[in-house]
Amino acid sequence: MLIFMSVLALSVLLYELKRHGEHAARLLMSGIAAAGVLSGLILLQLWMEPYTGGGAAFYLLATPLAYLGLYSSFRYYKGSLSERQAGLLLTVSAALLGSMLGTFFPTTFTLVLLVALSFLDVVFIETNILGRTVGLQRISSLLSVTTLPISGFGVGLGDLLVYSILVTTSFLRGGAYVALATVALILLGVIVTIRITKSRHTVAGLPIPILLGLAPTILTFTLA
Repeated sequence: MLIFMSVLALSVLLYELKRHGEHAARLLMSGIAAAGVLSGLILLQLWMEPYTGGGAAFYLLATPLAYLGLYSSFRYYKGSLSERQAGLLLTVSAALLGSMLGTFFPTTFTLVLLVALSFLDVVFIETNILGRTVGLQRISSLLSVTTLPISGFGVGLGDLLVYSILVTTSFLRGGAYVALATVALILLGVIVTIRITKSRHTVAGLPIPILLGLAPTILTFTLA
């Protein structure tokens, strides 16, 4: 059932991207940004509850943050944010959404999910399914919306979200030192991927960072 729903959602997404192009991509990205804002508020409440009991202090802090985040998400959809503001919004939102998912997903499910997403990333890149679906004329505008320019290379928002899931899982499973090791290995994987990109132009952004970053969590999981 889960596989069927995933295939159905992917099919709908590709259809909307083919039909509406950048408009659909902006709607998707603004939705992820709004979900990241809400995820941040949930995590903030979980963090503050032992100290404040979830009382007025949380709502006093959460209300302006919610307004700022959701309003910024709407402005991103309308295209009224600067490139720097949009990049900051999407990066923080992806990190918060990934952190929440990593907090609530079981460890075994997360490990399987990350490996599956890495495999699908390779399939998408090597078969160029997005380019063949939406057409070469639209692909550049879609990539400008769904990727973040980092050191001259486009890093997908989905990649950042997946990295955040892995780091959060490693922190909850093994603590701060395991999480730091995971971050270091993900960064190493990103550097290797960027070097490969210089010769191949387009490379899947998940496999190398995720496979390296999984090592501390898998080691901790097997030794526990």
